[in-house]
Amino acid sequence: MSKIILFFLYVAILFIPVIGNSQRIISGRVKDSLGTPLSYVNITIKDSVEQNIFNTISDSVGFFKTKLNKDGIHIFQLSRINYQQKIIKIDITNDNLIDIQLNLDTNKINDVTVVTTKKPILERKADRYVLNIINNINLLGKNTMDLLKFAPGIFTNGESIRMADRDDVVIMINDIPVYLNGKSLVSYLNSLPLDQILRIEVISTPSAKYDASGNIGMINIVLKKNILPGILGNLQLDYLKNSYFGKFFSGNLSYHSKRLSILTLLNGYDVNYYNLTKSTYFYPNGTSLLNYNSKKWGYQNMGGQISADYRLSEKTLLNLNYVFSAIDRNNVVDIVNKLDYLDKSRRIDSTLFTKGTTSPDAFQHNISLLFDKKLNGEGKKFTIQSAWLTSSSTNQRPFSSFTEVSSIASPYSFYKTEGFHSNNIFNEKFDFTLPFKNSTISFGGKLTFIENKATNDFFKMLINAYVNDTSQSYKYYYVENTQSVYVNFNKSIGTFQLQGGYRVENSNTSGRSSKGYPIDYNYLDFFPSLFASYAINSKNNLSFSFGKRVNRPPFEFLDPFKWYINKYFYSTGNPLLKPSFVTNAEIEYLYNSDFDIKGYFSKQNNGFGRVVISDTDSINIQKQTVENYINKTSYGINFYKYYNKIDWLSTVIQIDFVYENYTSKSYLFQDKNGFGGTFSLWNTIYFTKNQQLQGVLNIQETMPGVYEFRERSNSLNIDIGFNFIFPGKQFEANIYASDITKTSASRYMYTVNNVRQEFDNYFDSRQILFTLKYRFGNKYLKKVSHSLVNEEEKNRIN
Repeated sequence: MSKIILFFLYVAILFIPVIGNSQRIISGRVKDSLGTPLSYVNITIKDSVEQNIFNTISDSVGFFKTKLNKDGIHIFQLSRINYQQKIIKIDITNDNLIDIQLNLDTNKINDVTVVTTKKPILERKADRYVLNIINNINLLGKNTMDLLKFAPGIFTNGESIRMADRDDVVIMINDIPVYLNGKSLVSYLNSLPLDQILRIEVISTPSAKYDASGNIGMINIVLKKNILPGILGNLQLDYLKNSYFGKFFSGNLSYHSKRLSILTLLNGYDVNYYNLTKSTYFYPNGTSLLNYNSKKWGYQNMGGQISADYRLSEKTLLNLNYVFSAIDRNNVVDIVNKLDYLDKSRRIDSTLFTKGTTSPDAFQHNISLLFDKKLNGEGKKFTIQSAWLTSSSTNQRPFSSFTEVSSIASPYSFYKTEGFHSNNIFNEKFDFTLPFKNSTISFGGKLTFIENKATNDFFKMLINAYVNDTSQSYKYYYVENTQSVYVNFNKSIGTFQLQGGYRVENSNTSGRSSKGYPIDYNYLDFFPSLFASYAINSKNNLSFSFGKRVNRPPFEFLDPFKWYINKYFYSTGNPLLKPSFVTNAEIEYLYNSDFDIKGYFSKQNNGFGRVVISDTDSINIQKQTVENYINKTSYGINFYKYYNKIDWLSTVIQIDFVYENYTSKSYLFQDKNGFGGTFSLWNTIYFTKNQQLQGVLNIQETMPGVYEFRERSNSLNIDIGFNFIFPGKQFEANIYASDITKTSASRYMYTVNNVRQEFDNYFDSRQILFTLKYRFGNKYLKKVSHSLVNEEEKNRIN
């Protein structure tokens, strides 16, 4: 309680204006020309008659602080070995926080070897890559999605994030997962303030410390902790032109003081996309179906984050983090949806026309509380974290259908599907870290409680009113509880790092449906992990990783409701799905922190996924379902190179080759194998020496081959753009054109139940995005009382 009282007293003192002519608090930080804090700077302050009233030395982070008893002109004199002496005059009328720069004295350091503490752009740790942002990547003209392109094994096209040989990628901010996806995730990431990103950690094989669920990779974005006092903010507006018009907005505001740090983000968008899907189904008897479906997708979203760190003491930190998606609304309208039935001569026998609108509407709230306590002894600490995620969504699709035969149309039939889904997920997690000489042991546990509810109804129009078809309407209830414990061991022997861990997870699941038998599964699974890294010398590093994981089905895959696309085609889940298990192994070689080669192996048993199954006996019947239908083995190699040896060019090259072998577990599928690959080239071109005018040229090619059991044609995506940073670096203007050749869409082919299926899907990837960015705030909280907007600048006049 006393600490809370002290905190509010501190806030009151901070924000209440100083009245009268009391003592003035003068503090600041001394830096060099690169912005690096300078320690041990001699500082002398004299009054107007040049009488010394204060002498001090800046501390280890260049900070100093004093109190002055009177207002008026004061002379600040600063000196440090090998730096030019600096004298400035400041008119003291209020409390001040000042930023002072010292320049190197080149006449005195000709014979001095300057040792830099700049970190390499890539560092290899035992279980992850570290992409160091500061002093390595020019942040002007970029956003968070652009930074991810500098990470090995990561492929992004501005709309999605993919990691080589992984089914999905989990994004974390300071080790706290962000439960967003799609455009909501991209919008959230791009709202992060880049000047607060310290590093990006790429974890392709998660250790025993993390949940074992999913064949996933992880990206942990680490924000700065020790940020200088002050207020900073960014505003960004985006205008999009594809087949329609759209807009994005994002903003962030951060406040930092000695004990309290607050980061707020707000982002949203209102955009539309044109989507054209063409699919053909070839049946064994020679007949075929041709589906042509053009749609307009509308997205409306608004979300954000509030994150607050409060340091109770030097060893105790409390973090409150709240991420929300208050509006997540889609509207999918059929422009043309027709299904042609073709006879053996490829002539149209009949056509089914469907007109409908799908309208999902959702929200999500995720709140977590973290308590971090450093224990006695260097590096010992205890962390406990509680998190609660709640989400709900409604979805409805009213549609009508009629059939046309020889230009004669049947009467319209009207239908409607409606659904409501909600999720409540609660986590309780604790971790201990105990360092010893050249080694560290960490251990902990986690409890997870998941509750999923679904209500789904199907309606038919009878006598001008929708009537619930109770034979196809029902409720579904799913509960999953998981208890897990882990131990992790890390040891360093010279330049050799070894890390091993073991995780045990016990899961209890229960599914209940208003139509069907109850389903209960219990799993006790063991997940080992092993990592090794050896720095041969300052330029060469070898590493190895191994891990086992479990891939549990998403909730929507378990929901057995039939969601109708037209009167004959529907999509459904499968409550009988079981988890699949994945074993991953990688070996990597890193040279000079900018060239990486990774060989990887993955084996997945009892794999599941969505498949479209056509009934060979009835051409009208087709369903999209989820099955445990495949075992998969893949072998791959990934090349990464970052090149910035030319002043006007920065380039990231990645090439990924993979061989995949699929063994069918179902009579519906045949075994399949083949090669695939991706090539990407990200270029930033600087047209001016001050880098205020930039060009962007990005190329990504997906090679023809086998991907996730399907044959895929090649695709080519070429993006170009220009960035202009105004003088002062507060304003930026960007223009970015995506998929200028309109060749990014691929064609997919595969055979199920002896029916060959071919798909073309174009999703408005050719587009132009115009962006305006504005940075505001001061690096220090210069003043806490109201004053003229230019008073601080006036005080800094020599």
